Amino acid sequence: MKAFTLVESLIVVAIIAILSLILFPNYQSAQQQLALQRSAFKLAQDIRTVQEMAMSVKEFEGEVPEGGYGISLSSPSTSYTIFADVDSDGEYDNPSEKVEDISLESGIEINSIIPASLISIIFLPPDPEVFFKNPGGADLGVNDVTLEIAISSDTSKNVDIIVNKAGFIDIE
Repeated sequence: MKAFTLVESLIVVAIIAILSLILFPNYQSAQQQLALQRSAFKLAQDIRTVQEMAMSVKEFEGEVPEGGYGISLSSPSTSYTIFADVDSDGEYDNPSEKVEDISLESGIEINSIIPASLISIIFLPPDPEVFFKNPGGADLGVNDVTLEIAISSDTSKNVDIIVNKAGFIDIE
């Protein structure tokens, strides 16, 4: 009967330990990158959901909001709000307008918004028309906005979400 010697067993354990040390840092980085991708896709999907709510003329608390539906953003931030613009002022300014608060995954943030004065994206039914609003509720008059989602500890690792006036949403 043949068996492994102590030296052979120690060599196998040493090789496994070395491989583990090499792969573990890459695993952490891959987990963060995956969380970043999931958060970017979730935000883009939520913008599409808001767009769909406007296109379907969805009722909010028994009536269709005159100001449409929107998503309220800030930078830097780890969350955003979907809202029904019931008072038609182009911004989320009343808790009774809230449809849902959404948090990004841990370690992920909305790093920047271009233009920086953007606070909400509004979709008016039924087409829907798209408006990019500043904190006063005025339309910014731009053709598209870019939302940069990044890993909080390393903002050089980021994903851009671009929304244009036609309602097209692109993830880069």
